[in-house]
Amino acid sequence: MYELLMDYKIDSIKEKGFVLIKVYKSITADLEQSFAKEAVETAQRDDLLNYCADVRGIPNVASTLDNYSMAYENMASYGLKHESKIAILHSINDHSHNFIETVFRNAGYNCKLFTNESDAHDWLKSECASSA
Repeated sequence: MYELLMDYKIDSIKEKGFVLIKVYKSITADLEQSFAKEAVETAQRDDLLNYCADVRGIPNVASTLDNYSMAYENMASYGLKHESKIAILHSINDHSHNFIETVFRNAGYNCKLFTNESDAHDWLKSECASSA
């Protein structure tokens, strides 16, 4: 029997109003570009605005330059809206995603790190556009 090996999975969670990105291996620049592009396409297709990236147990090993390029170049070319909220659900002791949050915020995107899934989902549902 063959097992399907996936690097990530993208799902529309329409009842909660967001696209879920579940990542299964260390995040490189190539992987980040693949799932980000597919997630934005899914959101556009299903008329969703927000995103939840579940990267618990998965480190971001992309370079600082790659993460910077992702926020300032790639996401705009994929069509990510500045009105979107991006919740990054990460492991409590994993600080490898901190720069992504910072650079996305500096690029004008509403991005926030969470360690609690229900807190992330509540923030995505909230009407408040603040990332604080």
